[in-house]
Amino acid sequence: MKTAGVDFASQNKNTAVCIINWDRGDLGVESVCTGIDDDFVRALAANVNHLGIDIPLGWPIAFSDAVHDYVHGKPWPNTYDHKNNKDFRYRRTDIWVKMDLKLSWPLSVSTDRIAIPAMRAASLFQSLDTPVARDGSGVVVEVYPAAALRSWKLDWKGYKKPEDSAKREEILTAILGQLGDGFNVDQEVQSRLHENDNALDAFISALVARAHAIRKCHSIPDVDLAVALREGWIAVPRPDTLGQLLD
Repeated sequence: MKTAGVDFASQNKNTAVCIINWDRGDLGVESVCTGIDDDFVRALAANVNHLGIDIPLGWPIAFSDAVHDYVHGKPWPNTYDHKNNKDFRYRRTDIWVKMDLKLSWPLSVSTDRIAIPAMRAASLFQSLDTPVARDGSGVVVEVYPAAALRSWKLDWKGYKKPEDSAKREEILTAILGQLGDGFNVDQEVQSRLHENDNALDAFISALVARAHAIRKCHSIPDVDLAVALREGWIAVPRPDTLGQLLD
């Protein structure tokens, strides 16, 4: 099995990819790359078993339906309450991550700048040979590195700035400690993960793709299965599963 993670940004220079080989004879990080374009991601999706991508795969149904109707001359929904508009700002999976799993709020794809790379991803995925299943039942699965780190009880704050290399090194050391000595990450790759937060997020995304593949992530609640097909769903690993990824 090979998994890959993509830290997806609006620009190539901030887009990173990590590929992990899970075969016993060659277990570890195969490569880490930054400055990734759409063609690279397309090829990647066709050549790995599971691809974890750190970007929303859809928009809130309430928001997208409201915008569609408004564009076609219908009024904004009278159910909208500006003081309590989270159903327009957040997808069901975002609310689930925060309220049910007690983790951090994901960024709002309808009201935050993450919508820009989300549109890039939506456009890119239209050109794949196999349609993307937004609920993660296909090759592509939506991930959220901060939620994964927090679920694994690892430090998840303060590693995103260029000057935070010491924090990134601390996080990587903690991850590798749980994966064990059999998981190989050479010094050049470790240096890239220390130097670049996008690369580290891509690495975490590839780990979550593995967790999802071997059923170490939380299941989608039955009541949300249909919603996940439209809005997307974040794969969040269950606590204490990081050390089980080699099973």
